[in-house]
Amino acid sequence: MNNKKITRILSVGLCAIMLVPSVVSAKEFNDVKKSGGYSWAYDYIDEMSDKGIIEGYPGGDFQPTKPVSLEETLQLLKGIINPSKDDLTKAVDKYGSICDKYGVSSWAKEAVSLAVDKNIITEETLKEAKSKGFIDSDSMVYPNRNTVAVYFGRGLNLSSSGNDSVLKHKDIDKIPASTKGYLASLVEAGIFSATGSEGNFDGDRYIRRSEMAKITKLSYDYKTKTGAVSSETKEATGTVVLSTSLNNLDAIIIEKDAKRSQFRVNSSTTYKMNDKTAAFSDIKAGQEVKVTYSESSDTTVAGVAKTIEVTNSSKDLIGYITATNSNGITVKYTTNKDNIDVKSDDIKTTDNSNFELATNAKIYELGKEVKSGDLKLDSLVEFKTDSSGKVIEVMSYPKSGSVTGEITSKSTTSISDSSSSSDRRETIKLKLDNGKTYTFYGNYINNNNSELFNNLKVGEKVTLTTNFKIVTRTGSSDEKLNIGRITNIDVYSSTNSNNETGSVTLESSNGNRTTYYLTRNTSVYEEDGLRINSIDSGYLRNKYVELELDGSKILKIKIINENNQFDTVAQITHITVDGVFNSTTKTYRIKVLNDGTGALRKGEEYYFDAEKGFDIYDIIRISGYKSGNTLGGVSIEKIDKESKEIDHYDNYTGSGTIIN
Repeated sequence: MNNKKITRILSVGLCAIMLVPSVVSAKEFNDVKKSGGYSWAYDYIDEMSDKGIIEGYPGGDFQPTKPVSLEETLQLLKGIINPSKDDLTKAVDKYGSICDKYGVSSWAKEAVSLAVDKNIITEETLKEAKSKGFIDSDSMVYPNRNTVAVYFGRGLNLSSSGNDSVLKHKDIDKIPASTKGYLASLVEAGIFSATGSEGNFDGDRYIRRSEMAKITKLSYDYKTKTGAVSSETKEATGTVVLSTSLNNLDAIIIEKDAKRSQFRVNSSTTYKMNDKTAAFSDIKAGQEVKVTYSESSDTTVAGVAKTIEVTNSSKDLIGYITATNSNGITVKYTTNKDNIDVKSDDIKTTDNSNFELATNAKIYELGKEVKSGDLKLDSLVEFKTDSSGKVIEVMSYPKSGSVTGEITSKSTTSISDSSSSSDRRETIKLKLDNGKTYTFYGNYINNNNSELFNNLKVGEKVTLTTNFKIVTRTGSSDEKLNIGRITNIDVYSSTNSNNETGSVTLESSNGNRTTYYLTRNTSVYEEDGLRINSIDSGYLRNKYVELELDGSKILKIKIINENNQFDTVAQITHITVDGVFNSTTKTYRIKVLNDGTGALRKGEEYYFDAEKGFDIYDIIRISGYKSGNTLGGVSIEKIDKESKEIDHYDNYTGSGTIIN
């Protein structure tokens, strides 16, 4: 929120010095008299010291010329706010340890704790104050007038965006924007002067104790006259848009009928969920809540929340996994809507929360049931929560995966308000292993781009290679995937009646396991091409390999480096036709456009031979593995066409960056 940003900016202008709590009446101060150099401050000091808000020093001096420290400033604000004993106890319980951490004096602990609780300062403020010598330092630095104005404005719940036209200071251009709004509000409240000392505000100068006495007295009068917070209690209901705890400043924003309201939260705020006591951390975007609050004179907020009750946490959400644990998942998330654009690896949201898994939560990855520990970081997840906010179902779409299911429908979907064909994208719905139907996206539809799902039919099973919910390649469900990890290998003691000498179980990237069979003619090669004379089951087990097959029989096993796999986007930049008579083979030079996943890097160039007819400048999705400077196990699918050579292709928008 804006208040938090201002707090960060101002956190460097603070200070600290001991203010001894020895109350002395103004009439007894040796250095402040009704007549003399500081007679103008006498009445202010007199009244505030009688009320116990301003205190002097041992020996009977007030020291009117001495600069005011951070701790003194907050102690004065505590006197003006006049919190209840219960409020102070709660504030110290919540923030007392922070005070101890940064060396706050024991006499100022209540005042500083209250200031953090009231959003006047933050923990970050104290951290910087300590590091820059404003707290517990032998060489004191003092808060300047800019900083004090902001703190008094916050302490009195004044607007941070007051009418700065009331400011008549000669040096107004030197006053920070973060101070002007509060200063204008203080001027309108009759606490600060519109012209300042000799026409200047002198915002970089510290404030003397005599000046602070006047500011404190006028602030006290304003608070007494208007009240910092209305005693009237009101209610508001809506859906949580944002709940944030930045630098110990807690606030929530709710929305109802397209109108948003912001509420401050402090140590007195209580929380309820399912008739049980909850905490601020339980409040999440998307929940329906009822807020009981008291109005504030600060026009930037609706009020200060007294109670926040979650009335419904049952939601459909979507986001990206940022952390996992045995009891839950942490997700950067937003509300799940039918028309949400799930075509990039980011969702524009600041909400990042941990969600506890319900006892019987169902977790699926591309339709297959898995455990929470199997979920991968950065995977896209669609998930449901119950009324208590616990996750009851998760569907995960990893960044790179393979899914098999029955096609229930296919169509093209508009991705914008435009009716242009280039703003339409293929969609396909599959019924997966868990019996549920999910939507995936294919190519953008334009004149130069083939339809990825064109040859697929409703009712048939299909295997799709996916990037989150984006389909990058299609294939039949009975296609033999011959690249994967050997999970088991069994060498028979003799050849069986089918001329088989053993079996190999291969696990593909999508987790499917298929058994193939060794024969006397099966050969084995290292990654560098060196042939291995015998089949060693112990050596081959858990190796990543490419199998050359004849049906279910293995002709050749080639060990490959799993880290050399790739799946990326490239462009055909040159085509050479084989000179042999009647040959249909062409040699294609490609340039990698995106890093993608795996071993290939943007800008690298490679060659491959194929009979398939690609055209110059075609954009292709290419996957396989890299062995030295050659590519193996290559699978290629045309996804787009450009008129010129480009240096980058955005698969999610279907557009390229052209080289000039």
